[in-house]
Amino acid sequence: MFNLLIFILIFYFGASLGSFLNVVILRLPANKSLGGRSACPACGHKLTAAELLPLFSFLWLSGRCRNCNSRISPRYFLIEAITGLLFGISWMVLSPDSFSSYILFAQALFIISILVTVFVIDLEHFLILDQILWIGLIGVLLLYSIANLFNQPVASVLRNLLTNNLLGAIAACLPFFAIWYFSKGQWMGFGDVKLAGFLGFTFGWPLVAVNLMLAVCLGGIVATFLLALQRKTLKSRVPFGTFLSLAAVITLYWGRPLLDWYLSLMGL
Repeated sequence: MFNLLIFILIFYFGASLGSFLNVVILRLPANKSLGGRSACPACGHKLTAAELLPLFSFLWLSGRCRNCNSRISPRYFLIEAITGLLFGISWMVLSPDSFSSYILFAQALFIISILVTVFVIDLEHFLILDQILWIGLIGVLLLYSIANLFNQPVASVLRNLLTNNLLGAIAACLPFFAIWYFSKGQWMGFGDVKLAGFLGFTFGWPLVAVNLMLAVCLGGIVATFLLALQRKTLKSRVPFGTFLSLAAVITLYWGRPLLDWYLSLMGL
């Protein structure tokens, strides 16, 4: 019962943060300030506190503006619900039980918030924003350092950052940079290169290889499906950052078991 209560609290905390992510996703690509109250996009009605409750307000208003009755996109509800669900899954999978593990749990929630934002913006705009990746990189670096400095000397933490995280960033960037460079940006955007570098730094080597392989597999499956349905052509743009982000969530939870399973198949 207690674990269920914790899950519900973490889920709703995630949904509340998802409400903020909705603001970021809506405003940053349009170069709008994140400050100021949210408003109905149809009539400009400033939303009250009762209309801003994550999940509940959408259900209470039946997905419509209380002022003009125009339909509210269900994407707001979905982003809140998905963020909350991912936060809850993080609690169940990671099961923190010490100070350092709680910091790593907080790091996981932070990474998920970055990935949700990148996923939706790239899906809608074919755009991966530098400021989001920089915030993500700084946050991951700080939380990783705090978690490990309680168990390891400074020299050891710095060595791990250089030999593991930095190596992962370089290894993840190189193939994507080559595709971007030789195709002159036709096959892949430079934002994907930078996102791969961020994920490489976040997961380190060799875990980032799981992330990249999963992204390629997911992208290939979805692209084949869309081609078969004639929804896309071979010349259509594909927001690969969405697949990198989705694969990163899977890697965050189950990357190590997947890597161990693959290595066992290879007899390593």
